[in-house]
Amino acid sequence: MPATLTELATQVLEDLQVVPEGQAAEADDLNRVSTRLPFIIAALRAREIVTVSDTTAIPDEWVTDLGKVCAWELKNLYGVAGDFLQTLALGNSEGIGNLKVITRGKPTGEILRTLSY
Repeated sequence: MPATLTELATQVLEDLQVVPEGQAAEADDLNRVSTRLPFIIAALRAREIVTVSDTTAIPDEWVTDLGKVCAWELKNLYGVAGDFLQTLALGNSEGIGNLKVITRGKPTGEILRTLSY
């Protein structure tokens, strides 16, 4: 079953270690992250990393890696520093790579650019 934006926000909070894994996040934290996620998802589309066409139906196989990337983008919001910053950086690189592999060869909905002579 596809994930929602709220489930992605929960994954991001777990990746940031704001919420212990498996526990419920506070509404304030969920709201703070959920309002920023559409901008991050738009940036990932612009950088041609992944295109999330429907935030109410995010493929399950994307959630873990998308959470890692979004956690990296929100690191300053939660004041991440020290060794954990390095852990997030590695997770970000891994997440971007995995998302590119998962979505490789999938239709993006973009117009195919060709050069004819």
